[in-house]
Amino acid sequence: MATSMSSTAPLVNMSCSSLWTPYKDLQQAVEAVLVHRDVEAVADFVAALRRHRRDFAALLVNPSRCTQHRDAVSRAPQDGIAVSGKATLQLLPQDVVGEALLLSEMFELNELASLELVLAAQQQLPLFPELTRGLVAVLLYYDGRRALVNALRTLVQVTEGRTWTVGLNADVLATVTKYTNGLRDEDGVLARALQLLDRFDYARELDMLQRNRALGPPRYRRQVLDMIQETQQSLGEVVFCWACQTPLSKNDTLAIVHFLAQRARAAGDGALDSVSLTLLMALLYALDTTPLLHDADLALALHREFTAPQQAWKQEALFSIAQFAWSLSLRATSQLPAAAGLEPELTVCLEEDERLMDTAIDSQVFSALRQLVVRSPLLHREEFLLKKVHNLLADFVALMPLKLKELRNQGDEAARIISTYAQNGQPPPVQLPRHFEQLLEMVAELYAQDPLELKLAEDFWIENPEGGHRRQLAKFVRLAGDLLQTPLFVPYVSALSSLSRSRVGAQHCFQLLKSNGHLAGSQWSPVSWDNFLGALRKYFNCLHPEGSSETYRAPQPISAPELRALVAMLKLLETVVQYDELARLTLADHPHHSTLALLAGLIGCAVPPELKAALLHALAAFGAAPELAPRIWQLLMPCLQGLRAELEEVESRNEEFPITAALLVLLAALLDHLLGPGATLFLEHVRDAVFLRLNVRAYRHAAEKWQLAAACLKVLGKPCVEVLLLEYLEDGGALSLLLQLLDEAAGELGDPAEASLCALQLIERALHLPFRERPGCSLHRLLLTTTNPRTQRPDCGRVLATYVIHGALQPRHALSAARILLQLCMQPSLVSQVEAAFRADRVQVLMHGFAEAIEVPSLELPIGHEDSWTPDEVRAATAGMLLQLLLVCLQQQSTEQPGWGLAQLLLLGGAERTASLQEPGVGGQARTCLHALLALLERPPPHRSSSNNRSGALLALGYQLLWAAVC
Repeated sequence: MATSMSSTAPLVNMSCSSLWTPYKDLQQAVEAVLVHRDVEAVADFVAALRRHRRDFAALLVNPSRCTQHRDAVSRAPQDGIAVSGKATLQLLPQDVVGEALLLSEMFELNELASLELVLAAQQQLPLFPELTRGLVAVLLYYDGRRALVNALRTLVQVTEGRTWTVGLNADVLATVTKYTNGLRDEDGVLARALQLLDRFDYARELDMLQRNRALGPPRYRRQVLDMIQETQQSLGEVVFCWACQTPLSKNDTLAIVHFLAQRARAAGDGALDSVSLTLLMALLYALDTTPLLHDADLALALHREFTAPQQAWKQEALFSIAQFAWSLSLRATSQLPAAAGLEPELTVCLEEDERLMDTAIDSQVFSALRQLVVRSPLLHREEFLLKKVHNLLADFVALMPLKLKELRNQGDEAARIISTYAQNGQPPPVQLPRHFEQLLEMVAELYAQDPLELKLAEDFWIENPEGGHRRQLAKFVRLAGDLLQTPLFVPYVSALSSLSRSRVGAQHCFQLLKSNGHLAGSQWSPVSWDNFLGALRKYFNCLHPEGSSETYRAPQPISAPELRALVAMLKLLETVVQYDELARLTLADHPHHSTLALLAGLIGCAVPPELKAALLHALAAFGAAPELAPRIWQLLMPCLQGLRAELEEVESRNEEFPITAALLVLLAALLDHLLGPGATLFLEHVRDAVFLRLNVRAYRHAAEKWQLAAACLKVLGKPCVEVLLLEYLEDGGALSLLLQLLDEAAGELGDPAEASLCALQLIERALHLPFRERPGCSLHRLLLTTTNPRTQRPDCGRVLATYVIHGALQPRHALSAARILLQLCMQPSLVSQVEAAFRADRVQVLMHGFAEAIEVPSLELPIGHEDSWTPDEVRAATAGMLLQLLLVCLQQQSTEQPGWGLAQLLLLGGAERTASLQEPGVGGQARTCLHALLALLERPPPHRSSSNNRSGALLALGYQLLWAAVC
């Protein structure tokens, strides 16, 4: 029974949580203006900044626990508790109070704030099927913290500064910059972020959650852990953005140094984890010439840090990177005119640049950069991280040419010693200085991929007539290959391969190796097309003497260094041919070596697996040219028997499949054109010997199974194979294997995700092909009646629905699955089978997943090429497909109304009619697609854009569906 309350009683807000709702609203307001650039939201944005200044100043500080509040919450089941907006005390269930007090203890959180979290979780419970209220409360707690930090990160990212600009309205930019400067200088938010990073212990947090049984089922567990990690990463990015845009204070800079010295952590692959790498990059941006020119105290403090004994740093390799960067800053400053006016103490520091560089190099700094930095997946995803490492390398080459020459001389001497010991059959001395070799290896790994298409490697090829870094980089590429000793051959060629991964780079590299050939006279270099193709020809003649009728002889011995050299040169050949069309045609018709025939001839010989794989990859690069494809088909045909033997006798025994993987790459390249002679035999080999036997082979590395699956499906899904695709799916169990692979890979990331996307897209394409009609048979029906070997049930509908449910993580998978479901539901006789598969699984989870997929951020259906769509555009397209699916089901007006059962399930959750549908959570009502549809339609239509004539198309489709549902 409710009782009256006193005016001093603690108040609880039952409509929202102070630790979640305001922070989500703040993030939305910040992103509306700074990300989506909504000028109409500026007033709300500025008001939100004012309201949350205190939250930023006390970043992630939980409201403290209070005895009075704890007593009030504890008595709530008996005496009631004061609720905002209510005149009387409200009684609360004991289990709600118990969960609130447990949360308070777990997170050292004020009891009223904990109670609000639990009450908010109760309201959000319909959005989280299969989760308890307590687990949802934990999720909301971490989600609120993430939202607050992400809002701060976005604000700091758009702050005006020295490294990047964002093109925002000048007034908005000035407002944000003034605000963030105040946060940093007056409220100490940067120092607070560093303090939070320093104090956080992931293992301790995880242990606390496990002890309190707050981790729940796998999908929820991943959500919570991802939120924790994202919050930490965003804190690191706050520090990074400030370091990039503005000079840091002495205390903040030294705090970053001390974090890296004591708390930097490596991930499982040996590279720095994302937070440590982000803070290292923040330090590298802070170590420019600014401290030396404008903050003498900071410069001297940094110099003391980097010249002190290494024992203060837990990772010597990380210390060497900091020394390397500081040495380059000293050298760059010494070459500025302003250096003449520096204080005497700083002048002494500048004179120690070379000594500091020697210390860093002796500590294997190039290996440290390669292992800790270059191998981090984060580096190649973030433009300004990658540019910093590139500039660091460019500064070393340009600012310290004599040191580079010294390293080259040391490398030559070490190479001679290694060669001498190798000739005598002895291992070389362990302590040989191999710094130049390590530098080349770092270059090779740094530029081996360019997912952001920054083309930074082109700086090594395009000389600047006025001098500068580019001229020195181009000089480095050429001089590094002069008079090359054998042990340096592979590192140098590997570096060339990575530097050639663009059209400009490949063109310059082709000309470099062409000029290095025999026509260069006394300047002839072993790194030339003539030398390389000549070496391949000699090896082929050794394996296949002229006049011999044998086509498959026993392997001839080849030393490990020779093998590495051949593989490295083949990789360089592949790269240059892939990116330069002129080089592709020129090398294919080489007058002395008949390159295509030479490569194919070696493929037909018994050579080591890694060499044969490299040969196939090189041939695949040539296969990109339509005029060369027919010749390659003819040359490849005699090799098929040998390739089968390699698969069954060599690769299966070794449980590794490099040759088969390379063959699939070659076939994919050739099948971009018309089918060539013998193509059908190769396709049958792919289907029967590779794809259908994926599950019966053993794999040393589990990921290789998924890589082979993806490669097979790419080959079988080529447009020119469409004439055979349906036959392949119908016969031999290919469809059941596809279904099994899809089921196994559902929700997985990495290689399984690539394979499952290929499988979905292949099925999607096949459904549009004319099927060989037989009475009562179609690919649509076959898909729904094929037994899944994993479950021993025909449950394709369930598997496809699972991919729709995981659309937040894998939007392209969800889009393809939704398209397949739409195709199936357009066959009235099959809808009941789809419905049966849906009802056989966890119906509430499925309904929620579909509802979540419909309620998307964008109301515009995307246009243009699908490969260029952003994740949000893909999700909008998926929502459109699902709305069409529901509309199709409702419009099927046969006597039995076959579509109504599926539409009723997804729209109404099994309710008999729309009038009986309750709000989510009322009377146990689950959230359905109709709830999501109504929420979608309540949003204002998007501003019309001349560039997108489908603006608001999703709303129009939604209104069509709503009309069909209520009529």
